[in-house]
Amino acid sequence: MDERRPIIIDVIKGDPQLQNIIAELKQKKFLVRGVSRPEAYRRDTDRIESAWQEDKKSRINAVAVGVSRYYDLCHCKVLRSHAQGRAKDLLRRWKTELRKEFPSDHEAIDDVCSKIGQYLEYMNRMSQAF
Repeated sequence: MDERRPIIIDVIKGDPQLQNIIAELKQKKFLVRGVSRPEAYRRDTDRIESAWQEDKKSRINAVAVGVSRYYDLCHCKVLRSHAQGRAKDLLRRWKTELRKEFPSDHEAIDDVCSKIGQYLEYMNRMSQAF
């Protein structure tokens, strides 16, 4: 029996809720299809940050920011970037705001963002492999 943890692609593809959230992020144009690999979405970070500043009560805006923060952190870890400290700080600040705006379900939102952020970073990294 294989007891390995599933890779992030399997987690996303096996969860209709996560797929629906990705579809909503695309519909809001927070995510744009990748050129070389359609599921390697690019983030529109300007649109994400602007929407969050305009409406912090919007769940999809909160998710978009969280996904972007987790993406950045994963990317920095993979590259062993010196910017990892800044990515952690931005993620910590977002989590603080998330707890304030969504006190009853901030943990569920954070979990969704973590999974989708990891997925996007992984898919973008794989689209660059030859």
